[in-house]
Amino acid sequence: MEEIEAWRRFMKDRDTIVTDALDIIDVGLGVFDRENCLIYSNAAFRDLRGYPQDICHKGAPLAELLTYSALRGDFGPGVPEKLVKKRLDEIAAVKDRRVEHVRPDGQVLQIRYQRKKDGGLVITYRDTTAEHRAEAALRRSEERYALVSEAADEAIYDWDIGAGRFFATPRLDDLLDHSISGLAKPMEAWRDLVHADDLEGYVAAVRAHFRGETEQLEQEYRIRVRGGGYRWVHDRGVAVRDATGRVARLVGAVRDVTETRTAEEQLAATQARLVSSLSSLSDGILMVDAERRVELFNQRYVDIFSSAAGTDATPIIRIGRKFFDMIRDGYDMGMFKPHPDGADAWVENRLKAWDSPVSQWELELANGSWILLNEREMPDGGRISIYTDITEIKRREAEAEAARQRFEEAIEAIGSGFALWDSEDRLVISNSRYRAFFEGLADMVVPGKAFNDIIAAGIQRDMFPLARGDVAGYLARIAERRLVADGSVREQFINRHWLQITDHRTQDGGIVSIYTDITERKLAEDRLRAALSEFNAVSEHIDYGILFTGPDLRARIVNRAFRELWEMDQEFIDTCPHMQELIEYNRKTGLYSVSEEEWDEWLAERISSIKAGNVPPREFERGDGKFLRYQVVNLPDGGRMLTYFDITELKARENEASRARDKAETALADLKKAQERLVQSEKMASLGQLTAGIAHEIKNPLNFVNNFSKLSAEMLEELEEVLEEPVKALAEDDRDEAEDLLKTVRENLLKIARHGQRADAIVKNMLLHSRDGPGERQSVGLNAIAEEAMNLAYHAARAEDKSFNIEMVKQLDADLGEVVCYPQDLMRVFLNLVTNGMYAAVKHRETAASGFEPRITLTTKVRGDMAEVQVCDNGAGIPEDVREKIFLPFFTTKPAGEGTGLGLSLSYDIVVKQHGGALTVDSAPRKYTRFTVSIPMSGATG
Repeated sequence: MEEIEAWRRFMKDRDTIVTDALDIIDVGLGVFDRENCLIYSNAAFRDLRGYPQDICHKGAPLAELLTYSALRGDFGPGVPEKLVKKRLDEIAAVKDRRVEHVRPDGQVLQIRYQRKKDGGLVITYRDTTAEHRAEAALRRSEERYALVSEAADEAIYDWDIGAGRFFATPRLDDLLDHSISGLAKPMEAWRDLVHADDLEGYVAAVRAHFRGETEQLEQEYRIRVRGGGYRWVHDRGVAVRDATGRVARLVGAVRDVTETRTAEEQLAATQARLVSSLSSLSDGILMVDAERRVELFNQRYVDIFSSAAGTDATPIIRIGRKFFDMIRDGYDMGMFKPHPDGADAWVENRLKAWDSPVSQWELELANGSWILLNEREMPDGGRISIYTDITEIKRREAEAEAARQRFEEAIEAIGSGFALWDSEDRLVISNSRYRAFFEGLADMVVPGKAFNDIIAAGIQRDMFPLARGDVAGYLARIAERRLVADGSVREQFINRHWLQITDHRTQDGGIVSIYTDITERKLAEDRLRAALSEFNAVSEHIDYGILFTGPDLRARIVNRAFRELWEMDQEFIDTCPHMQELIEYNRKTGLYSVSEEEWDEWLAERISSIKAGNVPPREFERGDGKFLRYQVVNLPDGGRMLTYFDITELKARENEASRARDKAETALADLKKAQERLVQSEKMASLGQLTAGIAHEIKNPLNFVNNFSKLSAEMLEELEEVLEEPVKALAEDDRDEAEDLLKTVRENLLKIARHGQRADAIVKNMLLHSRDGPGERQSVGLNAIAEEAMNLAYHAARAEDKSFNIEMVKQLDADLGEVVCYPQDLMRVFLNLVTNGMYAAVKHRETAASGFEPRITLTTKVRGDMAEVQVCDNGAGIPEDVREKIFLPFFTTKPAGEGTGLGLSLSYDIVVKQHGGALTVDSAPRKYTRFTVSIPMSGATG
């Protein structure tokens, strides 16, 4: 009873919590039964409809509530009864009805009538008055910005999310050559126009802004125009939220930035060509400025020291770090060999080496790898260091590692400033980006100020360097351009910014000015020129040959190592020779092992392969005995980069390493075979111990059964002698019954004795076959083991099922003789194969044609130095796809509970791994399955 009361209190408390929660929400909720009687209503339901508490109660009919609203005038003029009936008919006509109702006081309610599966009705009310008022205010504000919308270079849009309406200025249709505003689903049409590669980013940006994660939507993406091409646009918008914080509208502007993006892509392509050129360098590169701060490093540099530390070194290697702070952290991470006096002494020694740089010196890292360090001082006091992993070169596993030219991504998304001027050239409106360009004129860049006054104030404050010395001429040139205002582009340096400026004349005589910041592009061009100069300096200090050609295969960049490797003088290189001329240069020197008769054909093939490009690393031997590895890489501009490595010493050591590897692999293979035999022996020993334990446990109770059955039989004979006379004195019927009982007991005792003796024989066989081996193989007759396994399997099946019967055929080769093996383990194999075969043959009888008789055949024979035992049944066979998995552990074809999936797996290990033989299966569907065991006669396991 207490539990029931507790449950009732819990349900009451839960209902109270739900009711309180529903009273908090601002959506009215009323639930009616199938008779349209009120079951529940929350506070908002009563408040939004103005229902008094005395009529809005549980059980109140819906008709009564509607009558109250009709009498109050909510449904307009007319007879209340007819108005109520009309509402009830409308509600009953559909399962889900939505209407919008405007009350006499101007309140707008969104009403939904939803019929449930059980016939009940749910009514919800939502006050949308504020939304309707906002829409009216929006329509009024559209006229205010008409002039700006028409004059602006940007297209302004307003997306009403709730109503699904979309408004945009004509500039948007002009930009895309599409009409978006007039479509039924404008935003779906807009999304279809967005480039597939940009759609995910655009949607993610919109969602992030709607969730309040960003102050505004700002995204650049591609839009498909009617002609089929794409234009880049810059989309900047701000969400308008309702009283609940949900996004009701998205207002923004779209600007065409295709030309800007094209310029960026061209610059990026130039940068990519440079980075691609450096990516084939296999050395680590580090550049440090005059203040010993890291300026540039490539990924190979990070890889070398990450490998040495045994962990990722990226957290300590970064641009701007002091070099000695970085290597001190590297010492603590374990990159370098420990110094006997500790880290401070190691750093002090490194400082001394820094002050007295050596062109080349070797450094051993903690992981045993050796680095060749080549340091050069730069003209500006900085230092360039090249790290070559000479360990990789010695092992011939090195490939050209990526080396990256110092190049920083500094171009961010370019925004534009916007300013609208009236016909008298006074500022009407400007955005924050425009004002940011003139941050020193914050008091002047305000609505109502004349353009000339703003420029004059900027000249006084020295914000326009081009006006110095000629103010009148500067103002005259600006006035001339603004008079034309035809949208032509000009570049100007203003207040530390390079700006791209366009002026557009509006229909009313005003001007729209667009200011786009291109400072980063200008700076990037300067940095690119500096980066190309630095790359040339870096390549001169690399110890392997590098050749860069243009698309015409003429040499553009040739480093010192290439010239020395091919013994070419600088005067010849300065002629920018063609690839064919470079090869012809050594035609007579004997460096190419090509005869004169074959030279022209060989040269043509060589030039053809270089033109094809992307030649993977290849090796060849020169006439002077040097081995070179070269590679051809395609460059983005259509040129080629060729690298040449001298691997002569590597080839010499490769042969030595190969011989050592072959010896190690042979030793490893022998060790694995020995290990497999040891593991198999342990597995069989463990299985034998388990079987022996089970047999011993059965042996004791079985002895009791056999002994007491024998004793009982003897006692029964004595009892028959004692009862002989009394039984004779019984009536005939009683005497027959007594004699029949004694006979039945005697027969039962005989059966117990016979089956006990049979069980005892099985246990003895289990003990025999589970007994640990003598630790070595034995020479035994294989025919006897196989025959005994068949007999054991048959008697085991008969003991389980008295009706079991199968034809057993034995074809034993008398010449087989004895083999050296582990007899107990082979007994397990044959017993498992015969048992499976008998099961399959008998099982097949259930689906085979009438007259089918199950049969199993045991065959032994000698094949060369191998003894072969075959177990064949006439069952349903094994499908081919199953045969591939038949020897896998825990795989079985028997129904659940009838097989463990371990028998064939264990048999396979015994035959193959323990005896060095073979276990194979052959099968034909619905005809036969044949397992063949082959083991060496001498017992050799390889």
